[in-house]
Amino acid sequence: MLPDDLPVDPVQLLTWHTECWQCGEDTPVVWPRHDHLDTPIGDVLANYDTPVERVYSNTLEKEVWGNVCQHCDSYQGNHYIRRQNLTAHSVVRL
Repeated sequence: MLPDDLPVDPVQLLTWHTECWQCGEDTPVVWPRHDHLDTPIGDVLANYDTPVERVYSNTLEKEVWGNVCQHCDSYQGNHYIRRQNLTAHSVVRL
């Protein structure tokens, strides 16, 4: 899902598909493994063939870097995607 020429170590990024809240289609998302998408990494990702774009967050009332649906262009919500990331990629520590 990540372009070969992306100047970021792919190990630092998590990718998966999620169901778009708007159209219901599966769409790819990208999230930094140890960071938040609304950081300089979002700017880097947006300049390559990824689902990351500059979008308006109604929750934060400002523009942020976020994942958009590849089918309907709806912003997927950083809070929602971050929670999916934490749930799907969490590590149980004993």
